[in-house]
Amino acid sequence: MLLTDLSVPGVRAARRTLEVLERLAVPPDRVELLVTDAVPGPIKLEEAARAIGKQPFLIIPRDPVAAASAMNTGAPLNGAGVRV
Repeated sequence: MLLTDLSVPGVRAARRTLEVLERLAVPPDRVELLVTDAVPGPIKLEEAARAIGKQPFLIIPRDPVAAASAMNTGAPLNGAGVRV
């Protein structure tokens, strides 16, 4: 799993990480891209996928209400509303 957000440094680092993995002979189909919207970024998802060279396997949406509730009650997030 390769984790990134939609910030310029995050997308750049994800692309560089994929390049390093390619040089290490890691097959591209063994790497999945996980994108978090936890911190809003200036890059749109489609642009990030094009720049990185891989479509996201999973997108974790930004949900401050659910995150605050989970923190305050000690309950884990259940993944409701996660778009794939």
